[in-house]
Amino acid sequence: MLEETLKKRWHERYFNKTIPEKSLIQEILQKTFELCPSKQLVFPYKIEVLGPDRERDKKRFRDFCAIHTSLSAKEHQDDHKSKVLQYNSGSGTAALDAPYVLLFTSRQIDSNEVSEENWNRIVSGRGGYFTTVTPHFVSDTNLIEVGMFSMILTALCIENDLRIGYCLCMPGRKYKQWDQVSDITKGKVLFSLGIGYSDSVGPSKPVLRGTEHRPPFENVVKI
Repeated sequence: MLEETLKKRWHERYFNKTIPEKSLIQEILQKTFELCPSKQLVFPYKIEVLGPDRERDKKRFRDFCAIHTSLSAKEHQDDHKSKVLQYNSGSGTAALDAPYVLLFTSRQIDSNEVSEENWNRIVSGRGGYFTTVTPHFVSDTNLIEVGMFSMILTALCIENDLRIGYCLCMPGRKYKQWDQVSDITKGKVLFSLGIGYSDSVGPSKPVLRGTEHRPPFENVVKI
């Protein structure tokens, strides 16, 4: 059952040295793609897969996020009227040390990807369709769809005894220094996660200690 599968989910930070077969990762991603919904089936994002053959790129991306997350926040501290301390997000970016790191980014959609009828509707300017054909434009739709893809991917990973860790410790999308890793990302980074095997048998210590916990159900769900 899906419920029993997702009960085995926790945010993984530390992966062991066993490398999943590339064919398994590809199969899981293909299944996720086939199962995932998307508005007009356009999929306005792409996924850069950094595998074991791209260790240098993974290290560069993780180091960039670890160093520049707080620096980008400091650029906007006046807007938030609060002091932002400079720090290294080494712990927050631990998932980026996984055998496989997935970068969800913006992309450019081509007319040959969709039917002529659908494309004409998209370029007509009705509603928010223009965002779909604006190269690398990021809308709420992108973020919601990335979340749905990630959740389906998570369930399929767990079914195959793989662990998954999420990472949002990264600079804001308007941060100018992103060009330092643009050869890796090839778009605006929306989200990232790591996939691999782990020796962990449960959630992280803050969750187990109760210092990190869910809010009351009724505070989140109004029914």
